[in-house]
Amino acid sequence: VLACLFFVMQTSQRCAVRAMFDGRVVHSTVRRNATHRRFLVEIGTQTLVIKLQGFLFFGTVNAVEGLIRKVIDIATWENHPIRFLILDFSLVTGVDFSAAETLTRVQRLINAKGVVLVFAGIAMDSDTSAALQRVDLWMDRGMNIEVFSSLNEALEWSENEYLRSMYMSDLSAGYAPRKATLSMNQGHGELTN
Repeated sequence: VLACLFFVMQTSQRCAVRAMFDGRVVHSTVRRNATHRRFLVEIGTQTLVIKLQGFLFFGTVNAVEGLIRKVIDIATWENHPIRFLILDFSLVTGVDFSAAETLTRVQRLINAKGVVLVFAGIAMDSDTSAALQRVDLWMDRGMNIEVFSSLNEALEWSENEYLRSMYMSDLSAGYAPRKATLSMNQGHGELTN
């Protein structure tokens, strides 16, 4: 019993968040033309990447939930709304049931804001994948959840979504592509010129 308590106390003191970036700092390895790169840097504040590490359990996942709640807090949301929240599990060694349940709660919270939750660095046959599927976290892909095996794939997908929105907006307006920005309208990303 003492060994278990010591393990929990020691492990919960480690921070589960290794780093946090936005889309201005981290990009996919896909080569883009200058116009696309400029647009993706401008819109990059609406992508948040949280790189997780270690074993996620009730003692460490609460800090992750608190950080995400702070990001979507009303004051923060009005200044820096996000469209994609990418959680990178590349350095995560495992996830217990309580941590998976907490991530389900986080998903419901950000889904209410119209934010897409993107899991990166999860192999479909891994223990982490099994733990998240046990709580039905991504059984219904209509719930604004995407899953990728690497951070690069997740970043490429989000960049393509921004570019698709840019071109759809320009085509519906009936003119050639020009400088565009993404604004949040009623919790859903929408492109404005």
